[in-house]
Amino acid sequence: MNMLISISQQVLETLEDEIADYESVTGRRPPAERYRQETFSGYTLAIVDAVTKLTRYLRECELQLRAEVIVREQLTQDVVQFRALVDALTSVRYIS
Repeated sequence: MNMLISISQQVLETLEDEIADYESVTGRRPPAERYRQETFSGYTLAIVDAVTKLTRYLRECELQLRAEVIVREQLTQDVVQFRALVDALTSVRYIS
């Protein structure tokens, strides 16, 4: 049982380090550290919490990416319309 606790502790520490690095790079403020029981179930719960946090970050990134795709598509349509307008304006010949 002690070996399982040790492995769980190592997994949790690695996961928390990776999350902390991600939060640092993305400018997120990590939440206050929670109390965790030094038991197998305590580490399991902490690992589940960490994975839940990662899932939330992933969902936020996915939503942001979708929003950026929509903006990019709109900008592409705008460029096409502006190009057509410029082409129409530059092809007009003035009769004097």
